[in-house]
Amino acid sequence: DNASKYTPDGGLLSLTVERSGAAAVVIAKVTDTGMGIAAADLAGVFEPFAQASRSMGLRMGMGVGMGLGLTLVRELVHAHGGQVLADSAGLGHGSEITVTLPLARRGRAFAGEQT
Repeated sequence: DNASKYTPDGGLLSLTVERSGAAAVVIAKVTDTGMGIAAADLAGVFEPFAQASRSMGLRMGMGVGMGLGLTLVRELVHAHGGQVLADSAGLGHGSEITVTLPLARRGRAFAGEQT
């Protein structure tokens, strides 16, 4: 939702999902060409109601509060043994959110693996 909300008309959004067999994980990436995230704000984007730099919100004519969406994503991903990361080259350069989740729960064999 954030990718579409903070990407202006004509911008690009992409979702890629791939399996890494060696690590037994699935990696999902949401990438956009939207407003981006300032380096100083990256560390806090998963905190509840994080406030992005004022210039970021003003450039897009929007409020600067991040709400709870990314916090919920982080908590759900962590509850399933995964991790979530945010990356951006800075304001005006879009952003990328990467979610990595294990393919199987502990104690269960992976497809094709002997137990």
